[in-house]
Amino acid sequence: MKKLLANAGVSGAVRRDLIGQLRGGPVTMEAIAERQAMATATLRRRLQDEGTTFSVLLEEVRRDLAFEYLRDRSVTLTEVAFLLGYGNVTSFTRAFQRWTGRSATSYRRSEGDLNDSLAAKSASEAAR
Repeated sequence: MKKLLANAGVSGAVRRDLIGQLRGGPVTMEAIAERQAMATATLRRRLQDEGTTFSVLLEEVRRDLAFEYLRDRSVTLTEVAFLLGYGNVTSFTRAFQRWTGRSATSYRRSEGDLNDSLAAKSASEAAR
């Protein structure tokens, strides 16, 4: 989350707005521009000046948040999809597959295995 909030400039402000708005459903560039108190064309131009686009920022925020949400096993895939502003879980799982080359379920399973291994290692070191 810190990485997502660390960016300065217009792109940083857009990232922060995206994080706050995604839970309410799909987010549009127009809605973010309005929150930034500028015209959509101005937002597009300022992002272009920073070498990015609204769609790139949206994908990056969704991807980074997806990893965070998937580490929390109490959050279902359907909830993750909703929290990221996807209309359904299928759209989210396809996006996750595109980002990582693997399924969200597979990622979650391997993260759990990694976390279990780290916890076991910490426990054995503490017992020494």
